[in-house]
Amino acid sequence: MRRAKAVVVRVSGRAGDGIITAGELLAVAAGHWGLHSHTFESYGAEVRGGDTVYQVCISPAPVTDPGERLDLLLAIDREAALPHLEALKEGGMAIYEGAAATDHPLACEFDHEGHYICPVPMAELLRLAGASARARNMVALGLAGRLLGLPQKYLTEAVKERFPDQMEANLTALKVGFTYAADSAHLKFHLRPRQGEMGAHLVMSGNEAVALGAIAAGLKLFAGYPITPATDIMEFLARELPKFGGAVLQGEDEMAALGMVLGASFAGERAMAATSGPGFTLMQELIGLASMAEIPAVIVDVQRGGPSTGLPTKPEQADLNLALYGSHGEAPRIVLAPTDVQSCFGLTLKAFNLADRYQMPVIILLDQFIAKRREAFDRPRLLQVHKTRRLLPSPDDLGGYKRYRFTESGVSPMARPGTPGGTYVATGLEHDEEGAPSYTSEMHRRMTEKRFHKLAMAGRELRQVHVFGSSQARVGLIGWGSTEGAVREAIAQAREQGLSARALYPLALNPLPEAQIRRFVRGLGAIIVPESNYTGQFASLLKARLGLPVTSLAIPEGRPITPGEVVAAIKEASQP
Repeated sequence: MRRAKAVVVRVSGRAGDGIITAGELLAVAAGHWGLHSHTFESYGAEVRGGDTVYQVCISPAPVTDPGERLDLLLAIDREAALPHLEALKEGGMAIYEGAAATDHPLACEFDHEGHYICPVPMAELLRLAGASARARNMVALGLAGRLLGLPQKYLTEAVKERFPDQMEANLTALKVGFTYAADSAHLKFHLRPRQGEMGAHLVMSGNEAVALGAIAAGLKLFAGYPITPATDIMEFLARELPKFGGAVLQGEDEMAALGMVLGASFAGERAMAATSGPGFTLMQELIGLASMAEIPAVIVDVQRGGPSTGLPTKPEQADLNLALYGSHGEAPRIVLAPTDVQSCFGLTLKAFNLADRYQMPVIILLDQFIAKRREAFDRPRLLQVHKTRRLLPSPDDLGGYKRYRFTESGVSPMARPGTPGGTYVATGLEHDEEGAPSYTSEMHRRMTEKRFHKLAMAGRELRQVHVFGSSQARVGLIGWGSTEGAVREAIAQAREQGLSARALYPLALNPLPEAQIRRFVRGLGAIIVPESNYTGQFASLLKARLGLPVTSLAIPEGRPITPGEVVAAIKEASQP
């Protein structure tokens, strides 16, 4: 038995085999014990059929990437195992459905690539236990948990939480796998939480963290339309939001959904919509209305591969330009980009405060990778959540109320409907201070300045950036969103190879924290911009806005960027 720093596990099979369920439950059980995890899932867009993969990196220490090479492969059958054997590390272990080589549990053969190949008669074991062969994914979960040294009670708790109505059958299958591996002396990857961290972690996906952050922020109405990979947000809120006095509405399309959000916000309540690229496109006209009428709104775009229907179940960071510039005319909006699951929670809280404070739409840009992956992190302190409310008119303001009055900050008091003396017209037409339509050149210029001045004011509190790596490095990386984890791992790997690099990740993409970026690039000989798209949209933004001589590392393959790809770019940039 050896104590491992981190173990990378991949579960593979086909749609309908419960692959993602097994992987998620493994991550949840590990997190409940106090271990850290980082996951990735990939599945086909078909309703039935198609290859499905779930990968989880588990470690006593925080991890930022799901890993590239596998320690343990669990496959439903041999056919599902074959495409993934080449990803195994030397000495790695592959387990799949098949006749056991001997009567000894997990009797392994050593293949010519240096892997342990271990057929396990999962279906036969289930038959002997009186359980359904469809529960092979639970057998795989038990096998993995035992090999990693997870206490059985945490695996059991995870299964009970997920399947309260089918608990007995799934627990039987789980025990079959756990018991089968219990006596094996082969290649156990025993992990143990750090002192003081047992049971301390919350394990959830980025989508779930956004939904939880919205509830903590005081969300009262969520409106949306089902679309992969954003639907999890609506499903989570449909279960939980009514418990907090809120409501979830499904519109006939994304335009209707955002219209409901703007109506609720106009009435004085916190409201949010969530969608993906195709639906986000449909929302652009109403984003312009929110900007023009100065109505707070939070909109989540969980990006996926495009264009059109594109790659519905694969990650891509290709909606940046749409988020920054979408809608006709010039419609200012704040754009935030979480970099991990924990920041999905924190930035969602912040989005609601910003929307209310500056009375404008706030867009949260996720992608399928960060939205669907699960991470373990410290439980947030919900009682310490700070909520900023929108500026309401004073009694003096209501005497001759001007909804869009010019102010030093650009923010004007916003009356709730029904406020005596607070009646006004909210329109998509250009208007004067009272809200009455106005088409003069001077008024359009002044109102445009007012709306953009609010954006500039918001920039004063959107200066948070993540900076990591060697402060003396000559190679720098500037990225956004979900690629941060791969870059953190790449910088650590590069350091082991004698190379140094540093990185900066802004949490706000509009307004961009230009001063922080300019300070970061001082002394750099090369600047690499990694992102999951084809045209290098963020690299183009940095060139246009700041004139930076950046090198784009744009990879449009419908998968997360890997640390190895970033290390290769660092090596090339480090050449004299």
